[in-house]
This record gives sequence, C-alpha cells and structure tokens, in this order.
Amino acid sequence: MDWYGNGTLIATCGGGAESVLRQELEELGVHPGKVTNGSVAFRGNQREVVLANLALRTASRVLVPVVTGSVRSYDDVYRLSRGYPWESVVPGDQTFVVQVVGRSGEVTNPKFAAVRLKDGIVDRQRTASGRRSSVDRTHPHFPVVLYLEDGRAQVSLDSSGPPLHQRGYRTEAGEAPLRETLAAAVIALADWKPPTPFLDPMCGSGTFCIEAALIAARTVPGLLRSDYAFRRWPALNQRIYAEVRETLEKKVRSGEAPIFAADSDPRAVEMARRNAGRAGIAHAIEFRTADFSELAAPTVPGTLVMNPPYGERLRLSSAEDFYRGIGRTMKDRFAGWDAWILSANRQAMKQVGLRAMSRTHLYDGSLETTLSHIPLFPPRRGGSDTKGESPAKGTGERGDG
Repeated sequence: MDWYGNGTLIATCGGGAESVLRQELEELGVHPGKVTNGSVAFRGNQREVVLANLALRTASRVLVPVVTGSVRSYDDVYRLSRGYPWESVVPGDQTFVVQVVGRSGEVTNPKFAAVRLKDGIVDRQRTASGRRSSVDRTHPHFPVVLYLEDGRAQVSLDSSGPPLHQRGYRTEAGEAPLRETLAAAVIALADWKPPTPFLDPMCGSGTFCIEAALIAARTVPGLLRSDYAFRRWPALNQRIYAEVRETLEKKVRSGEAPIFAADSDPRAVEMARRNAGRAGIAHAIEFRTADFSELAAPTVPGTLVMNPPYGERLRLSSAEDFYRGIGRTMKDRFAGWDAWILSANRQAMKQVGLRAMSRTHLYDGSLETTLSHIPLFPPRRGGSDTKGESPAKGTGERGDG
C-alpha cells in the first residue's frame, strides 16, 4: 500500500477553535472540508499529513481515516475492525495502541470497545499472515483512534503520536498550564500581527508570549520536535518529510514585534525565560517581574492577552477582588490597548467592570473557558473617558499562561 485511507484527513482541535483551524488550513494552501465540533476535514496524502503536523499551530492531532461503518454493539466494532486489511497497514513486527472517543448504541465502555477493535486487528493479521502485532501503550508505531457517534464509527490512524500541543519547549510549567494550541488560538482570535506590541502581564510559564514570538519569527511549532507517529510508518516517503521541513525552515526570520512577558512571581518569570530559551526565541521577548497593578505599559499601545488565575486550580483569597483589580489597572494604565482575557470564572469576570465587545467559548481539554474581548478606548477629549467600554454588548462567553 503506497499510503493509507482515501485522501480524506482530519485535523482535531479544542472546542471553539474550529474557525481558526480552518483558516490555518486555507493559509497552508490546503482546502478544508466539513467542519464538526472539534475537527476540520481536508483532502491530502503524505505531503499534507507532514505539512499539517509541522505547520498547524492550533491542531491537536492529524488523523488518517481508514474505515467507517455502522456500529451499535461491541460485536459490530469487532466485525468492522476484522474486515479491514490491517496486514497491509500494520506489519506484524510493529506495534499499535487503540484509543476510543465517544459512544454509540450499546457501545458505552471505551476500554471494552478498544479491546474488541484490538481483537479484530490481530485476528485479521493472524489469518492473513500468521503474525500479529503487539500493543505498546507508550510509544506505538501506529496509534489507532476509534471515534463513535450516532450509530457510526470511524477508525483512523493518528499520524501525530504525542498531541501537537506538546511542542517540546515547555518542560517547566506552573500548577495550571495552558495548552500551547489554545494559546495559539487565542492569539489568532485576537488578530494579533507583528509589529503590534504584545503583552501578557500574568505570563506564568510564558506560553502566550512564546507562541507570539514563534509567530513573529515565522517558526512553525513542528520545527521544535521530531517525534511524530507518521515518521515510523513504512509507507512514508522520508524525502517528502525532509522537503516539507526544509521549506518551512527557510521561512524562519528574526522576530519583528515588541513582545513583553511579566509576572509578579520572579520564579515564574525565570521559568518562562527558560522555556523561551528552549524554543529558541528568548531574545525576542522582554521579561519583567512586576505586579500587574504596578506594571508600566509600553509606550505604544498594542494587544494585551492574559489568562489570570480563577480560584479553582489556583488559590485566591478573593477571586472577585482580584478581577476587580484587573479592571481598574486596565482602565487606569492601558487606555488604547486591545485586551483579551481568557478565564473559566464567569462570576469573577463580571467584577472586571468593563464591557466586552465579544465572548468566545473555548475548551482547554475538558475545561470550558471564555475569551472576552475588551477594547480599552483612550479617554475622550474634554476629560471624560469611556471606561474601556465598547458601544456593542457581548455576544456569547482558566489559569496560568
């Protein structure tokens, strides 16, 4: 088999980031297809699999569907699996592992569904070749994903292996780290582009600023890691991988944006600095140790992005007072800036006291968050000010960055 599947590929993402992922695919010259909750389909083969894994900033995984069918029982899962020519995909001397997402009919136990899919794979292999693959749960050659919904099943090969938010630079993190893919989605939704200044005043492990610096340098996240499942597949043309990577490397340039990372905790600032160093862009970020209430705003207004603590994973004496202080500081010190706050604490967000122009629901894993866009308009002539409010009302709603 020269390759797998039928030319249909699926990029998955956190809920709420589908529009950003779709735009990314378009910018790569890949034509996106059906958009569903947490995924965007597109057409392609080997080159597109490699390109999507290396270049997409907001995707979680890149899946290669190999078989679909009707499934309402565990026996149906076995029959669907047994009917596919796994011997032509997974060599008997290579390993695999099965992950199950969703449910369908009587298929409500993901562990048992995974066992039945596994049984189908190895029984098919033994019948066809007299050999069977072993299961490797830590570093398999072929991660297999079974997706179940409304009586239908889709079995795919996961070409990514470790999820794509694991860029490789953030080996240190605080108590509530923000996924790198979500940070990239927030920056895209904020429509931030160099050379506009970028500031995260509560940077934690530095994820927002590191992702912004990578964007400014045109460094795609896939250049920071080499561990992809597709690289262990016999059907992969290694020349294609080398060509795509070389093309992306040639686009890297020096960053052209003033990017500022600040935090009240000096240990967090040093951690963010080390993470940025592992990403190769520490020189492109100015790090400061300061409480947000005392932080001097850069001279030229720009984009302010933050993921403040919200009182669940991180302790706050009073989340409401903390968020009230955020609102005062933005109003008093950051007039003219475009503010974006990502938080899972809706009640505390009400205490910010500044009207959001828009609210977007985003998921960090299973955690629902809200990205609030708050334009901080400069004071009107004559002394009165807008209190950072937009004339438009909000339409629709973590943390350590």
